[in-house]
Amino acid sequence: MFQAIEERDIVYGVIPFENSYTGEVGEVLDLLMRYDVYINDIYDLKISQNLLGIKGASLADIKQVYSKDQAIYQSKKFLEGRGYELIPYPNTALAAEYVAKQQDKTKAAIAAKENAELYGLDILAEDINTSEQNTTRFIIVSKKLIPHGNRFSLAFTTHHKAGALVHAMNIIAKYGFNMQSIKSRSIKERPWEYYFYVEIDGDLGEAREQHLIHELKEVCEEVKILGAYQNEERKQG
Repeated sequence: MFQAIEERDIVYGVIPFENSYTGEVGEVLDLLMRYDVYINDIYDLKISQNLLGIKGASLADIKQVYSKDQAIYQSKKFLEGRGYELIPYPNTALAAEYVAKQQDKTKAAIAAKENAELYGLDILAEDINTSEQNTTRFIIVSKKLIPHGNRFSLAFTTHHKAGALVHAMNIIAKYGFNMQSIKSRSIKERPWEYYFYVEIDGDLGEAREQHLIHELKEVCEEVKILGAYQNEERKQG
């Protein structure tokens, strides 16, 4: 999807970014760093995980369960002690499609209820996620940076020396910005080095924010703006 946006084959992409129970989807952070795309909006969606099997299957038949690794983890309490072989799959919808095509009573998928209707599957167990407040934050990304909103995201790497991260944090504090989030992520091609992702309250189109970016670039090894958007107390559905 990221490559398709970068090459302008599609205009927008909607990607799960963070879950209230399992945390961020680290691979998405890596893709935001790798590709020339920007976050344009965010949306929170309450997630219900369900165990889906082919018509006529029962819980007693199931031996293998397929799903996205995060969906499996979100359903950990339900799955414990059942003896299922848990098999990670690229995403929940593809897992449901695979189970439908196999027509094997011993196989099941963890996915949304909509996938049961879409692929002609039965819901063997509903709402199996451990947390009742299971919510996933999605980001809407495109090729275009929209330089306005009340929040923006950026990532930076620091020079490999003592106090480098503190120096960057002090610059953000000096300008009086409120950081809503900070995360670290290892750089795959550079062992034991990390980049830092931050969400900051502010309008990227204003002068103060531009001064912040300029000063961070002077002290950091790399600074990348990942997007700007309107945070309306986390739009929810």
